Amino acid sequence: MKGQAAHHQIHKIQILQLLNIAGTLEVSRIGRLIGIKPGNMETVLTQMQKTGKIVRSGNRIALDRGTLEDISPSSDAVMRVFSDFIHRSDYYTAGEYPAAVCFFADGEEYEIIYAEPGQENIIRKALSQTENPPLRLMIIQSADQIEKLNIDNVAAYCMVDGEADEVRYYKMKERRT
Repeated sequence: MKGQAAHHQIHKIQILQLLNIAGTLEVSRIGRLIGIKPGNMETVLTQMQKTGKIVRSGNRIALDRGTLEDISPSSDAVMRVFSDFIHRSDYYTAGEYPAAVCFFADGEEYEIIYAEPGQENIIRKALSQTENPPLRLMIIQSADQIEKLNIDNVAAYCMVDGEADEVRYYKMKERRT
């Protein structure tokens, strides 16, 4: 029983970390992100609700009611990309604009950046100020954003298909420093 309680505590911490990054998450996405079984997920979420750590409405959870209703397309896309890397990551945290998530995996530092169409110049300018930039996973909506972004250290351009719940890694670039 002590082992299960310890696992539940770890899952609670992971869920709070993910909510700090995304704001609102679907329960099914959390299961894929942290690898928790559905029965255990319900137990952990019920405990978190009872202690006021989270609020829940159907398949969505959040830290507070104000963010519960909306899952932003950018946060959802970031979590979809991150789900491909979280199991290899040693550490992760919320990033500073324009990075949504920063993490370490396979001995490398990464950032996940959501490139809102029309914001490419701002993102490029913000990222050009970085010395020794980490590897970047750039979420784009269309291929024409790649040339507009022209950013160093892009490990991959990612296109998220929300309907199919899949990520396509569109184009890889060489690491430049």
